[in-house]
Amino acid sequence: MPHDLGAYHVPFDLMLGRDHVEARLQSAAVGGERVALIADSGTGKSSVVRYVLGPDAPDVAPVLVPVNALGEGAGTPDRVADEILALFGRYARQVTTEAVTGSSRRVTEARRQSDGIGLDLHWLRVGRAKEVERQTATDSLITLREKSEAIDLTLRGIPQDGLQPVVVFDDSDRWLAGGGREMVPQFFREVVRWLTDFPTSVVVATHTRYLEPDGGRAANLLEFLDTRIEVPRVPSADMLGRVLERRITRNTEETPHSDAVLSDVVSDQAIEALFDHYSQNVPLRRALQTAHIALADAVSAGAQTIDASHITAAQQA
Repeated sequence: MPHDLGAYHVPFDLMLGRDHVEARLQSAAVGGERVALIADSGTGKSSVVRYVLGPDAPDVAPVLVPVNALGEGAGTPDRVADEILALFGRYARQVTTEAVTGSSRRVTEARRQSDGIGLDLHWLRVGRAKEVERQTATDSLITLREKSEAIDLTLRGIPQDGLQPVVVFDDSDRWLAGGGREMVPQFFREVVRWLTDFPTSVVVATHTRYLEPDGGRAANLLEFLDTRIEVPRVPSADMLGRVLERRITRNTEETPHSDAVLSDVVSDQAIEALFDHYSQNVPLRRALQTAHIALADAVSAGAQTIDASHITAAQQA
């Protein structure tokens, strides 16, 4: 599920042995840069975002703006401003209410590690929340200028807590479906340009198809994003095994099987077969779905481990 992605993620920097993805995104976010995180669907953009900007991320205050909530107005600053204000206001009210009633979200350490970034502004504290609630009251806000002023006030207060605000659009792949593609050039031309006026970093998950000659249907689509970070492919079968092992480790914690290792679950031949499947330009998400189908088949057959035949059968399922 989306909230698990950060906890399951194996950094590409670790897999590749160089700081080109997660470390670069962290540096850009803290440094106030505007980032295009570029990859196809299902290849790791959301996992990277949730790993780098999750609840334990130092020095940043991420604001995840859900593209699906924006609807047909996703390409207009006015609609995006409404959603950012609503997001600020909703969680500011929640935090201040909890402070008054003495209740809390009681987020455990295990839950915090698995939550990823979510919509919860986990960095928002009571003192800041009261200020945010006052600044984002929208009853008297009519124009985009007034909305922008309220957002600007809120964002300028965040560094007082030692944090860099980061506005994140993580699910722009949704625009590939139906008529949503028409919003792509408008979003990058108008919304991203509007965001350059604010004291915030910006991260936009950008599908590679948007950068094709007619994909974004506009020249210089990334004109207002000053940093490009490309999410790479998993480089080897060994590293794909590391991805599977991470999932095994996470799912056996605090169980009698907490000492399980990769070879207890998946044979070397199965990992090679899965990597061969992945190497046929298959998204990482689909390769992992294949592994899950193979797991179900192996369990149904009473097998001790997933072997290459289970992977082959899962590909055909």
